[in-house]
Amino acid sequence: MIPRAAYKLVGLSSVALPCLLPPDVLAAPPPSTEAAAPAQPASSSEASRDEDADAVLEKKKDHTLGSQQDDRGPIGKGFGKRWIATPTVSSNPKLSTSFGATAIVFLRLDDSVASTVAMGGAYSVTNSWTAFGFGRFNFHHDTQRVTTGAFRGHAANSYDNFMDQGIALESTSNVLAAPLVYSHRLGERSQTDWWAGAQFLYVKLDQEGQDPTSSDLISSLGLENSDAFAFGPNVSFDSRDNTNAPTRGQNLLLRVSLWVQPQPDDNTPFFGAYQANYSYYHPFKYAVLAAYATARFTFSAPLIFQSSLSDFRAYTVGEQIAQNTMSAQVEARIPFGKSRFGAAVFGGVATLFNDFSDWGKASTYYPMGGGGLRFTISKQQGTIIRLEYAQGVSGARGIYLAMGQAFQ
Repeated sequence: MIPRAAYKLVGLSSVALPCLLPPDVLAAPPPSTEAAAPAQPASSSEASRDEDADAVLEKKKDHTLGSQQDDRGPIGKGFGKRWIATPTVSSNPKLSTSFGATAIVFLRLDDSVASTVAMGGAYSVTNSWTAFGFGRFNFHHDTQRVTTGAFRGHAANSYDNFMDQGIALESTSNVLAAPLVYSHRLGERSQTDWWAGAQFLYVKLDQEGQDPTSSDLISSLGLENSDAFAFGPNVSFDSRDNTNAPTRGQNLLLRVSLWVQPQPDDNTPFFGAYQANYSYYHPFKYAVLAAYATARFTFSAPLIFQSSLSDFRAYTVGEQIAQNTMSAQVEARIPFGKSRFGAAVFGGVATLFNDFSDWGKASTYYPMGGGGLRFTISKQQGTIIRLEYAQGVSGARGIYLAMGQAFQ
């Protein structure tokens, strides 16, 4: 997780990049192919038909490939096959409106699922900007995964009520972040869905006030120049039937990060975070139900490295902050027959808290809900562009035109 003052920068690019450090860069809805179509619902009147459908799907599988049944054929040439590109837009009351673009190139390194290279950027009407380049590489017969890249941004911050303290703050921030995540499958792909690996992240943040009062406040809170790096192990379980367009299965990621701050403000150079992400997919006759839950707990972390609502639509990343966060959301992904079009409705709730005793306070909870439309750009890879509206509480809301699912 990146520092708090960088959250706003990430918010500008969230339309193009769901998260700075996910195990996968992209996500997408069910592709319009027979093999990936949702199965029949398990109702009492259609139980036998459902069992037959599952048997047919099971028979069609190439079990030597393991759980992931992604398209392994040659990647075609041209737009929609070898590469895709879309405009991106994000608009909310806090960050105003930003415009940008994202481009994806698909690669086949061997008989593994497709690898991707993503690049893009965004510019806000508040003269803030972001740029990023990330790669997700699958190789050695689906037993190795590497995600790496870099993020760069500049933000012009203007707070009327900074950290709910009734204080106005004007500042500028610059951030550089570079992650590297490695995962190794604990066996052959036909034998296990368990992975283990490690991650590394470097973050450099420069922030300064635009007036004497803002400068003094930033200095007193220790939000000036800061750099830190994190490393630690990760363990995951991935039984999704398709990495880019899951219709069934689950994906669990457990990660521990130890942060080192070479020049700490409080003589505490070490702190850390525990993080867990879990997604689950279940097919119905006319839709796929997707559920997603996250949790992040920090210990001894300075203010700028604590937790925020970084993976939750409607809310501005970094506006609220606490030591710990948890969230849960569900989404119905509805394809329109065999066409490239579809829709989604979603809802969820998140909480930010410093101690578990805070759970009884209504002010620590942030509900949201919304919906939107989506269009499949690449049928082979199942990649989409989505237009969504999300509504929270206390005026929180957002409009997003983005590539890929909000979560996978």
